[in-house]
Amino acid sequence: MVTNCISNTGPVLHLHAIDSVFLLKLFDSVRIPPEVEKELQKHGVPEYDFIKTTELAPSSKDLTEALCLRFGLDLGESQALTLAKQESGSIFFTDDLDAREAAKIIGTRVHGTIGIILRNFREGELDKKDAIAKLYALRSTDMFLTSALVEEAVRAIERYPEK
Repeated sequence: MVTNCISNTGPVLHLHAIDSVFLLKLFDSVRIPPEVEKELQKHGVPEYDFIKTTELAPSSKDLTEALCLRFGLDLGESQALTLAKQESGSIFFTDDLDAREAAKIIGTRVHGTIGIILRNFREGELDKKDAIAKLYALRSTDMFLTSALVEEAVRAIERYPEK
């Protein structure tokens, strides 16, 4: 199954903060729109050769503006979600609650940083100990996480059958 993904700034930024951007290599393609590239550069995140910047189609401008207005998304979030809609079948990566809600409303699959870590674990790219350590490491980033959410993800890993 081919997995094409479009990322907002948050997941790349948070994975970078815990030295785990390599987890995105699990996916067949990871793309970002130009505004997300600018935001990542502003935060000092280096370019990764497996994350490609992709321009939006000119016809997508209206959707980007509508998402900004209707959901209060910033330009990077709106461009990323628009790109995910433009590239039908893509998974949209974001940790922003408003962007997640907008994605659901427009029919786009959405996952966050925790989901990326869990998928790497389920696919055997991370062992149980490393996956749990990465979840706990996320608490040291600027990502808004509740202890309950982290503990729920840890329990999901602990319950997952051994291979």
